[in-house]
Amino acid sequence: MSASIIPAPCPQALPNPSVNRPRRLTASSLRTSVRRVGYLQRQVSTMAKPVLTLEPLNADSFSEFLEQAVAGYASDNVAAGRWMPQDALSLARKETEQLLPVGATTPGHYFFGISVPGTPAPVGYLWLASMQRGSAKVAYIYQIVIKPEHRRHGYAREALRQAEAFAAEDGHAAMALNVFAPNTAAQALYRSLGYAVTNMNMAKPLSTK
Repeated sequence: MSASIIPAPCPQALPNPSVNRPRRLTASSLRTSVRRVGYLQRQVSTMAKPVLTLEPLNADSFSEFLEQAVAGYASDNVAAGRWMPQDALSLARKETEQLLPVGATTPGHYFFGISVPGTPAPVGYLWLASMQRGSAKVAYIYQIVIKPEHRRHGYAREALRQAEAFAAEDGHAAMALNVFAPNTAAQALYRSLGYAVTNMNMAKPLSTK
């Protein structure tokens, strides 16, 4: 027959009135807490940063990008109420051709594929142009687009960060872009990266009756 070992009861600890007493909040402890929160936020941001590179487009990729750029620009103008649907595609193509009279080799314009390891084709595209505004050189983002199947992975945010680094190294003093009013998601992204509204265009439709 086996014997059972019954543990002896532990003596009950006397209550310590200081154990559950709330800690006194001081300026020093508050600063420490804020620093810890900031550190954790930076760590999460670093861990979540996707790995990608901006690769100059070759001729085939540029042709694909250009068609998507024209179609996207036409759609954005229709959604914003600037163009009629039946006119949008031809107007978008005309404006794009005026900006790029010699296509991919137009001076001052840079075209990148947003490349991710393990993905054979670019997950998106970025079109950047160098503009002179007085004595300052500004990098203008004409287009940044992520293909629908690759969205929600932080690729646009990281591509913009890399575009800013590229522009700064090339002597640009600022970044600039245009965003259409209905595109609230893009507006939120740009604001989170430090972009601010510098001017605003407004329109009002008139009755033809």
